[in-house]
Amino acid sequence: EKTREVKRSEMRRKEDTAAAKAKKDDPFSAMPEDSKFGIQRMLEMARDDPLHYMEDDAKERVRKGQADLKCDVCRTVLDEAFQEVSKRPKSMRSEHDILGVVEGLCEGGQDLSVPSYFGVEPPPLPPVWTDRWQPKLDKQMDKYHLRPLPKKAAKERRAWRALSAEGKQKPPPPGQSETDMMLTLSCKDVLDPARFTEKLFESMQACSGSSEADSCNPALDAATAICRSSDGATCSFGSAAGKAKEDL
Repeated sequence: EKTREVKRSEMRRKEDTAAAKAKKDDPFSAMPEDSKFGIQRMLEMARDDPLHYMEDDAKERVRKGQADLKCDVCRTVLDEAFQEVSKRPKSMRSEHDILGVVEGLCEGGQDLSVPSYFGVEPPPLPPVWTDRWQPKLDKQMDKYHLRPLPKKAAKERRAWRALSAEGKQKPPPPGQSETDMMLTLSCKDVLDPARFTEKLFESMQACSGSSEADSCNPALDAATAICRSSDGATCSFGSAAGKAKEDL
C-alpha cells in the first residue's frame, strides 16, 4: 500500500510539473479573461474572413485575382485530380476514389508551425498545386492569368513545403501570401466536389474507351464542360492555356 501511494504521489508531482510548464509556455496565461476573449474573437475573424486584416489595396488585388482566375484554377485543379488518380492502379480509380482526391484540392494540410489558441485552429496551408503555379497580371488586359512558377521559385517552394511536414517552415513573404490567398479563394469558389468528380470520371471512362485514347485529355474535357468564369460564361481554354501547361 505504501509503495502504491508513493507511485501515485510521484505521478501527481509529474502532472503538476507538466501543468506548470504548460502554463508558463502559454503566452496568454497571465492575461485577463476579457483580453483572452478579445484575442479569441480576432482569431475567429481571421479564420472566417481571411481578408479581414489585410490592407485595402491588398484586399482589392486578392478579390480581383480570385475572380479573374476562376477558369484557370478550375482547369488546373481538375488536371491535378486527374494526374493524382492516374498514378493509382485502375482498381483505385472509381468515382469514390476520385471524390476523395477532389475534396482536398483547395487545402494543403494543417499548418503545424502555428499552435491552436483558444480552440481556434490556424488556417490550413495553401494547396499543394500552388507550389507550381502563380498568378500573373496581364497589364494590357488588366487581368490575372495562371502561369508556371519559375524554376528557382518552385524549388524554394518545394523546400518550404517539405519543412511544413514538421511545422518547421517560416511564414511565406507577404507577396506570396497574397497570391496564395488568391488561388485558395478562387479554388473554393469554383470547386464543386460532387460535380467535378462525376464529370472527371465520365471523361476518364470516355477516354479509356476511345480509339484515340493517347491524345484524349479527360481533365481538359471535364474543364470545358463545367468550368465557368466569374460572369457565368463557359470557360474557353485556348492556345495560351495549353502553352502554359506545356511550359510546366
